[in-house]
Amino acid sequence: MPTRSSKNIERIFLEGTEIDQAVDESVRQAVRRHKLLGNPIVVWRDGRAVWVRPDDVPAEDGQAGNRSR
Repeated sequence: MPTRSSKNIERIFLEGTEIDQAVDESVRQAVRRHKLLGNPIVVWRDGRAVWVRPDDVPAEDGQAGNRSR
């Protein structure tokens, strides 16, 4: 049986900060994993989905926090 978290889920969803941070970290991990495995990623650029080769992916992708909603 799962234990109850002491965090206020409603507050977390209303503020969104913790969720945004978790999504940003997950994106960084996924981009890093793709690069290490030699897999391309897809990014949104100029209104289109564009494939990016693993060699062209920055070592630390600083764009994770710049996603549009």
